[in-house]
Amino acid sequence: MQDMTVLIVDDDTFITNLTTRMLKKLGIERVRSAKDGHDGLSEIGTDKPDVILCDLNMPGMDGLEFLRHLGEDKIGSGIILVSGEDKRVLQTATQLAKAHHLNVLGSLQKPIKPVPLKVLLDKFDEQQSASRRGPITLLTLEAVQEGLHNGRIDVFFQPKVSVPDRRLVGVEALVRWRSEDGRLIPPIAFLPVVEENGLIDDLTAQVFQIAVGAAADWVQSGLNIKVAVNFSVDSLTRFDLVDFLVGTARDKGIDPDKLILEVTESRIMEEVTTPWKS
Repeated sequence: MQDMTVLIVDDDTFITNLTTRMLKKLGIERVRSAKDGHDGLSEIGTDKPDVILCDLNMPGMDGLEFLRHLGEDKIGSGIILVSGEDKRVLQTATQLAKAHHLNVLGSLQKPIKPVPLKVLLDKFDEQQSASRRGPITLLTLEAVQEGLHNGRIDVFFQPKVSVPDRRLVGVEALVRWRSEDGRLIPPIAFLPVVEENGLIDDLTAQVFQIAVGAAADWVQSGLNIKVAVNFSVDSLTRFDLVDFLVGTARDKGIDPDKLILEVTESRIMEEVTTPWKS
């Protein structure tokens, strides 16, 4: 992380100075700043940063317009979106940025806090380490079909913690693939094959059933939290979707209200890039 270069794009000098101090406490010495999107593009043209912290509300060129330019220029920097607005605004901006194939590390609400900031910077560090390990080889269609049939799906649970009181409020189910020799294979190596060959319903159903089973075990042990499962927009077209979801939950003795469906961007966001061009 010490070798990282960070660009802060924010018109608020106080926030910029505060964030700069946080970054330097984390060991990041190369910190630059820009007061709006125009200045940000100039800074990037001079020397591309590793990570860009971008405020959404700025005079001149605002954050969304700035992100649109980054998408057109195919900037590979890690992007952290920042705003004092409602969390839903940040979520929408994040989806739009991902739709333009930007490397969005996540978003932060103002005032920025050191721990969530470090988490997102660590995420970029991990991406860099992964890229140095070499390219990912996609699984073959035959391997995917065999794995779905023989239960090679593994599900891990990422905790969701309330930052103010550090309370566990839920988990998100993350799918991985277990190879024959026991290695864990990341989604980037199998999800494209799953989606392109119409197998996403099978995969999602298995992940959902595993997640609901885990939730049932937690409830029995006294841990009453929400469980989020990613769903492709393609899976939402199933006529029996509601029956499947509610039936699976009830079979395991879980209140359906404890389950959250998070629609992934890979398909649906292909259709929402137009607003940035209008």
